[in-house]
Amino acid sequence: MNKIIIVLVILVALLAGFIVGSNVERPIGASPGPDHYNFETFFNGVRAIGFVQGGGILAFQEKSGTDSITAAQFCDYRVINYSATTSDLGSATTTLPSETAVVADCLPNVGDSRTILFRNTAGSGTTTDLAAGTDTTLMSTDGGNVIIDGGNAAWITYQYIAASTTITIVEEMD
Repeated sequence: MNKIIIVLVILVALLAGFIVGSNVERPIGASPGPDHYNFETFFNGVRAIGFVQGGGILAFQEKSGTDSITAAQFCDYRVINYSATTSDLGSATTTLPSETAVVADCLPNVGDSRTILFRNTAGSGTTTDLAAGTDTTLMSTDGGNVIIDGGNAAWITYQYIAASTTITIVEEMD
């Protein structure tokens, strides 16, 4: 009798395992496939593994000692490699795009931000002064000093914080 009960318990356990562990599809409200063409809201945050942020590299050469980065260049490229073409120039000034142009080009919603890497690829002894564009509030960890030495780089972030208001943050890396 005990052997029969033990065999029945084992059979019930196996049957329960097959039922519980079976491959049952349950809808979770997600869209099928890897392609998503609409904005999506994730209320409990997002965890991304292996996320790649797109954007190209722009090789930008100074031509006159004073140059400007356009909103299209800022929004379309992830890295700007800047170099002075005149060896005796010593320093150059590069004006960042206006906040109005950047908002119109790539920051449609309050809360949006865009960050690029600005690299001064010129040799040591050459500096690039980053100047604020029209209507741009420029902030720097150096207290307003936005001079990027040759061979150094800086992260430049435009943050759209309120209607018609952005801040531009420059963080130089030595």
